[in-house]
Amino acid sequence: VTAEEEEDDEEEEEEMEEEEEDEYSTEDDMSDEDDDNNWKVRRSAIRTLTAVVEATKHDPSKLWIDEFAWRQNSEKKTTVAGALVNRFKEREENCRVDIIECFTRLLSYTVSASSAGVLVLASCTSMDDDALAASGAVVVDLRSNVSSAIVKATEKQLSAKKGGERSKSSAIALLSTLCLAPGGERSK
Repeated sequence: VTAEEEEDDEEEEEEMEEEEEDEYSTEDDMSDEDDDNNWKVRRSAIRTLTAVVEATKHDPSKLWIDEFAWRQNSEKKTTVAGALVNRFKEREENCRVDIIECFTRLLSYTVSASSAGVLVLASCTSMDDDALAASGAVVVDLRSNVSSAIVKATEKQLSAKKGGERSKSSAIALLSTLCLAPGGERSK
């Protein structure tokens, strides 16, 4: 290897490093300022969902059953309840607490609506959930994926070293509300 070849190799390496630096320095996706403000948008969205939960507190069945596309041009759909459970992993403490509290309210209103006879919570002791659904009663099944997802998500919150006390307290309140719901007392 001659001295000229070594210089060419070094120049090529420097050019590649500069290209990499340029690639990472001109990120169009987000700046720190954008990231600082994104949590405010997410928190406003959570507060909007909380208002929807409050508005449907006498019959929250649509929030458990109706599916919506959550992202533009996305074919994947989920329910309001499912979307809230999926967002328990929120990185911002204030947003995470609001999400958990919103879901706790939804679950509490669902238990109350079940007691009032507006909807039926499927449970292991229900005689025939299919017969109830066929009779026109709205059946909300917490046994499906919901209770196990809630338990797993709250377990992560409670065992997190970085998790704040507010998140942990909200997670415990959610678990106690889940224990009040038929079908919510066990996870798969």
